[in-house]
Amino acid sequence: ENFQAAIEVMEEGVQATGGAIKAREYLEDMQVLEYKRKLLVAERRARDEVKANQTAAEKSTKAQELFKRMKRELNQRELEMFAGRCERNPSLHGLKYEFGLRLKRAGKYNEAVTQFQEARAEPRKVAA
Repeated sequence: ENFQAAIEVMEEGVQATGGAIKAREYLEDMQVLEYKRKLLVAERRARDEVKANQTAAEKSTKAQELFKRMKRELNQRELEMFAGRCERNPSLHGLKYEFGLRLKRAGKYNEAVTQFQEARAEPRKVAA
């Protein structure tokens, strides 16, 4: 409840700032956290149903399907979020790594490798 109210306040803040990038990124982070919380609840329900239904035919439950769908949706949301952040901040290699992880989860391996390579190419400080 409180977290959802905080998201609503942040949405108003994004509108009030004219869609400022930092405000929008904070809102995205909050939305992802809330979705992850819901995903944990779905995972717990799916696990409980598997324990209750021991036969192999019954293991594919609605709760499990919901969990799998939510997991894919979360990855897609994060994929879009990190794609935008990488575009806006091309020098932040940590974002490229996170984007690469989401691409890998989505089965886009060639694109993921590219992001991992760019993240790895981060210039290191050389000791004098």
